[in-house]
Amino acid sequence: MSDVLNIDWEKANSTLLLSDRFSDKEKKIYVDLFEKFNTFQSHIWLNSSGSSQSVSQSLKLYALSKNAILQSAQAVNNHFNLASNQNWLVCLPTYHVGGLSILARSFLSGSKIFYLEKWDAKSFCDLIKAKLIQVTSLVPTQVYDLVSQNLKAPKCIKFVIVGGEALSENLYRKACELGWPIYQTYGMTELCSQIATQEIGNAKFKVLQHVTVKTDQEQNLFIKSESLFTGFAQTFFDQNQSAQKHIWNPAIIDSEGFWKSADRASLDGNFLTPLGRDRGFIKINGIGVSTTKIENWFKQYFSFDVLVDVKKIEIQSELIRTQQLICYIETKHYSPEILDVIKKWNEVCSSIEKIHELNLIDCFERTDLGKLKRGFNFNVVEVVDL
Repeated sequence: MSDVLNIDWEKANSTLLLSDRFSDKEKKIYVDLFEKFNTFQSHIWLNSSGSSQSVSQSLKLYALSKNAILQSAQAVNNHFNLASNQNWLVCLPTYHVGGLSILARSFLSGSKIFYLEKWDAKSFCDLIKAKLIQVTSLVPTQVYDLVSQNLKAPKCIKFVIVGGEALSENLYRKACELGWPIYQTYGMTELCSQIATQEIGNAKFKVLQHVTVKTDQEQNLFIKSESLFTGFAQTFFDQNQSAQKHIWNPAIIDSEGFWKSADRASLDGNFLTPLGRDRGFIKINGIGVSTTKIENWFKQYFSFDVLVDVKKIEIQSELIRTQQLICYIETKHYSPEILDVIKKWNEVCSSIEKIHELNLIDCFERTDLGKLKRGFNFNVVEVVDL
């Protein structure tokens, strides 16, 4: 974190930010990527905060210009009318864009920053009261901790900006009942943090002033902004887990200045509704299915916070080979209510979207921001037929 705290936003030097949780192998690869492709001035290089591929496949390092980060920070400050007298509390890693962006917002507004070095929900509330914190940023797993411990919001807190992934309706409602002023956001590392923000009580996200968006017929989201990333460096591995090649991938901009993201969205004027990433769309027997839609439906109906992952499997019979959806949850969350919800889904969904099997696992692999890592082989403890 010390490298981040010493960032001079006005100097032309570039900085590499890495998590202490990376293995020595990963750190060396990131340093190699940085040294090979760092030909830009005034850039911050960091790993994405999103769900990542296994180190056995590839590693990515994003290059964000300081100007792009500051453009995003100014747009967020303007949206929330943040000023120098509003103290920030940082609870997110500053080597990811979620924490880094707070430092940029504070730099521009002149506000004070306080740090919670290790996440603990009770300590978080105590520090808010002690330092009269008005603004903070969290991820859903941290909101879940506040709700599960029934911790009420201190009166001084005015904005709790939540990003990383969507909150379930139940979790959002319970947090609001405890007085937490939750503002859900939609963003990505490639845009240096926020793209759009929800107002309290509004399900749609209002696109921020520094971003222009459009979609095509498949609802792929295209973005134009001064906060767009410069590109990313990537390392691929061979079968022996040795670094095979390093490549540089510049952000590809079309003739109108738009970059095609990996996300899908629906637009209504200046409001956006995220529909998930490409990885949230799979084909079952040649028919497209949104696993994101299914997971979000589950989150709305569970009375507790459960992470759901849906995959397709092939069933070999004597005559045909077909594909079906299965569902994964962590064993600690299992209860008869889970089966009732899945059966309810199967009653209202299309035939191709039905869940045929429930797999109980010890735990999902998660990023250091608590996001579910997808594409990993899970250790299945028990299979429950539906």
